Amino acid sequence: MTSLSLFLLSTVVCFGTTAPFCPRHAVALVPRFRSSRQHGPLLARHPQQQWSPRTELDKKARHHKKERGPPPSELDRKILDLANNRRIQDAIQAMQNSFSEDSAAKLQLNTFHALLKACSLSRQQDAGFMANSVIACMESFSNAGRTDRKPHLGSYSMGINAWAKSRHPDSGKWAEMILDDMKGTITPDVVSYSNIMDACMGKTGESPSC
Repeated sequence: MTSLSLFLLSTVVCFGTTAPFCPRHAVALVPRFRSSRQHGPLLARHPQQQWSPRTELDKKARHHKKERGPPPSELDRKILDLANNRRIQDAIQAMQNSFSEDSAAKLQLNTFHALLKACSLSRQQDAGFMANSVIACMESFSNAGRTDRKPHLGSYSMGINAWAKSRHPDSGKWAEMILDDMKGTITPDVVSYSNIMDACMGKTGESPSC
């Protein structure tokens, strides 16, 4: 029995219980059957993708790859290396020197974000002041058109988080200053106010510093 005969027979079996078999329906399906033999099974051409954590991570990785932008410059790599080695003050000094000495120097926004994250992870008492210096450099580069993107809400929220992770007794007041400065152009969200509350409480349940 040929494959076409098996296909027609299976059509009769599938539809015989619910509706009377019509030969014209089978004839109409023949071109589709022949096309599927040429290009592979229909299910193989349109597989049903099942969700898994891995597929979700791959999807986010592809999205991040599209939004990643140009590769980092030599100055970006230098500052990132300093941040990875927890030499935050040296990284800030390098940014300030490059801005004043080299008018063509540019930095990616992700470089500032990495430095702000390093400030938060340091958990030093002066982590918030270092974050303020990073934000000031970020705004200077951005206003001069020397960044690939404009600072956004997440940029300032990372600065607030640096104050929340610091051990400064007035961390809440300094964090509120960042919030007040960005309110003119950027609307805070729940994360911003949550970081402000953490800064006021000092993350330790102490009396609020705000």
